[in-house]
Amino acid sequence: MTSLWQLNDLQATTSLGGGTGKLALNQPENGFDWRRSGGPSLCLFELPHLATDGESIEAYVRNEDLVVNYGKRGMLPFDHQVYWKRSQTGEIDQLECIVAAQTASLDAHSQLSTCTRGSGCREIFHLPDHQSEGLARVESTTTLTPGVSTGCLLIRFGPLSYIEMIQPSDFLSVRVEWSREHSDFSLTRPIFDRSLEKGVIVRARACGVWADASMDEVQMRAAYEAFLADPLPLTV
Repeated sequence: MTSLWQLNDLQATTSLGGGTGKLALNQPENGFDWRRSGGPSLCLFELPHLATDGESIEAYVRNEDLVVNYGKRGMLPFDHQVYWKRSQTGEIDQLECIVAAQTASLDAHSQLSTCTRGSGCREIFHLPDHQSEGLARVESTTTLTPGVSTGCLLIRFGPLSYIEMIQPSDFLSVRVEWSREHSDFSLTRPIFDRSLEKGVIVRARACGVWADASMDEVQMRAAYEAFLADPLPLTV
């Protein structure tokens, strides 16, 4: 069976959302670089604070998922695993990013964030809570926190929309930076900010979704419901 991922040394590529995305596995700070001809460009789930020595990296494809391990030689303060999961809800392409961290130290503080950036943005909305009938518009740069938002965001580019969500238990905050005068935007999320004991594994799950702008709100709700109901892969 042919995988949706093509893995060549420390480069991985896949096609989804009508475009092509690539990962430089030794540069997690660059995230998933997605481009579509005539459309927007996105860099998803950049991990700027994930330490790597460029050598302690193990990557392999399992079914439709790409698994990348960092730090397994014990040379880094933390071992991380980034699990890139491809899936579909109907005709909607999705890319899930699951990050796991552990340490061999007796006590260490883990701080890790993700950042998604893009250009060509026309509108941004967020889902205030799970039962909300409508979306709330993001008018300018702001920080959303639990209690005022689910952290589920909708970015419109024209005929294409991008949706990004995170599991409620992993949502600490999200910093949305953009203005109507400029089409560039960024979404920065802290996912770990806690002390870790030796051998304890913590995980965080986020998901990006490509949607048709003509029905993106309906697709957003369907994808979010499916994401909440989807159990964590047992191998992560």
